[in-house]
Amino acid sequence: MTRRTSLLLRLGFAALLALGAVGVITGPAFAHVTAVTINPDGDVIQPGGATVTVSGTLTCTHGSGSISVTVAQDQGQQLATAFASIAYTCSTAQPQGWIVTGLSALGFHGGQANVLVTVFNFGPDGFNFIQTADTVHLHPTH
Repeated sequence: MTRRTSLLLRLGFAALLALGAVGVITGPAFAHVTAVTINPDGDVIQPGGATVTVSGTLTCTHGSGSISVTVAQDQGQQLATAFASIAYTCSTAQPQGWIVTGLSALGFHGGQANVLVTVFNFGPDGFNFIQTADTVHLHPTH
């Protein structure tokens, strides 16, 4: 291999690396999920309170995944809990609504409840997740 050929190969390789770096820098951000919120109000279906519904918004750039929600309410010596999960697909970088309904063996009642939301997102360039927690006010409905 001549010296000139070797120099051309190195310059070509450097140009390829530079183009790759530009693609990484200007490509879509890795943060697929950018925000998740929980609405301050939820519903508990009466009588019995075995069904609880909470909602919020999700903002993501691309990909798809799942939203997992746990609702817990202190009832003295016992803790009412419900779990629900739904699938979603990102449509735009604008907030999109989500709503889940969970079942509990021990009924909920109107009042304060703690909510934990975990969002997992999978895209062609990897995955990420985000969590948030808040207290909501459950309203009895019939």
